[in-house]
Amino acid sequence: MIIGIPKERKIDEYRVGITPEGVGMLVGDGHHVLVEQSAGDGSGMFDHQYVTAGASIVPSEKQLFEQAEMVVKVKEPTLAESILSRKRTCKGLIPLAGWR
Repeated sequence: MIIGIPKERKIDEYRVGITPEGVGMLVGDGHHVLVEQSAGDGSGMFDHQYVTAGASIVPSEKQLFEQAEMVVKVKEPTLAESILSRKRTCKGLIPLAGWR
């Protein structure tokens, strides 16, 4: 499976959907992982770490969504991401702190 990790675009969101260590596990299981350029910078996880773990870096959100079969992110998809990912599976974390 081709798994995509985009850069989060919500205001004040600096986390990334998966760590380089997690990428290594996915690659070890036979998956191909695409990481959008600079996706992990805000979390202190840089492109070279993802490449070392076996990921491929893609230069744009559009390219990532065109190629990925599944997308893993922290926040819910933006409208633009929803449009780009119409034929994809998108996995995100549910913000439990906001649920009452």
